[in-house]
Amino acid sequence: MNQRLVFALVTGWLKPLRDLIWIGFQGFKGSKTPMNGCVSFVMKEAITGEGRQSNIDFPKVVFSRGELFISLIREFTSIADTPLYIKWENGPASAFNNADDKATFIVYNPVKEKFVTFEGVARRADLEKTLQFPANFKNDTVHCWIHYVNVAGDAVSTSIYLGNAAIF
Repeated sequence: MNQRLVFALVTGWLKPLRDLIWIGFQGFKGSKTPMNGCVSFVMKEAITGEGRQSNIDFPKVVFSRGELFISLIREFTSIADTPLYIKWENGPASAFNNADDKATFIVYNPVKEKFVTFEGVARRADLEKTLQFPANFKNDTVHCWIHYVNVAGDAVSTSIYLGNAAIF
């Protein structure tokens, strides 16, 4: 019974991100779909509590798993009357760290129980991005993740949790 409750929690929470997860977990082949892989990971690694008291531990959630390198995040801030600002630094260029890799940001607002996604909105070489949110996100705290997808769309990085920020 507890396992079913956790499964329902995780699948319901991830459902709005189905298309992103199919890209992010594209390495899963055979009988396990990308969504199965993501659900399995979240259930094993990012759940606290049991049964009806189960919660998702946002910093432990992964929306993509892959071989591309992730950038070093230098700044993740939200200041009054400004959108969310992210600044990063890249390692040396390589097959796993290309300037043209596209950054995707996934943002979750637990108060609204809503995801906002910013797919491919920046190149790795841009080194920074400002994210605007719907007006109804004002005064809420959001959780944010980043991952990269290469230009061909056949390789991804493992997503990382950037943190949470209040939207003013």
